[in-house]
Amino acid sequence: AIDLRTTQVTALPGGLFKGLTNLTTVQLPTSLITIGVSAFEGCTGLTSLNLSDNVTTISNFAFRDCTNLTTVNLPANLALAATTAGLFEGCTALVTVNLPRSINSTAFLGTNMFKSCTSLPSITITAGVTQVSPGLFDGCSSLRTVTVNTTIVPTNSSTAVGANNILLGASPSLVIKVPSNLVTSFKATQPWATYSTTVQAQP
Repeated sequence: AIDLRTTQVTALPGGLFKGLTNLTTVQLPTSLITIGVSAFEGCTGLTSLNLSDNVTTISNFAFRDCTNLTTVNLPANLALAATTAGLFEGCTALVTVNLPRSINSTAFLGTNMFKSCTSLPSITITAGVTQVSPGLFDGCSSLRTVTVNTTIVPTNSSTAVGANNILLGASPSLVIKVPSNLVTSFKATQPWATYSTTVQAQP
């Protein structure tokens, strides 16, 4: 266990705890603002993490391959940006992720952000997200429900070949629930058009 609550640390450098497989608990200070690239990557003993709402930046691969991480509540003031690539990639035990309601109007879900999160059953994409990225939910074999609570249709950040396969390997019973006034637009806009038969209006 590591307890940093009595410190005034504002940033965790990239790779700080990378590969510490015996790390099970981390207590972080409320002064923390930034979590660096791969800061907790490969911390296979970590099961949960509490982040204060003062954290505004979490960088690429910060929690990649934390294979016992089950629940993450992301900070309310987190700026969802392109730097979220591979953020939870390979977190095979992850079952609950609460994305913040974006504080900016151009939130971005990064490439492979949830790739191979094989236990994740559902997720809600919150208001403010305007772009999603290739590989976002690739290999999420338990993913049955994606709820999109945006006021516009998030577009793909990439036009590369195959980039629209953001849900490759998701559950065969996948349903994408969108605002009723946007159903037609979702079905006509990539990457959602690739999964148009699964797009439904929210109740």
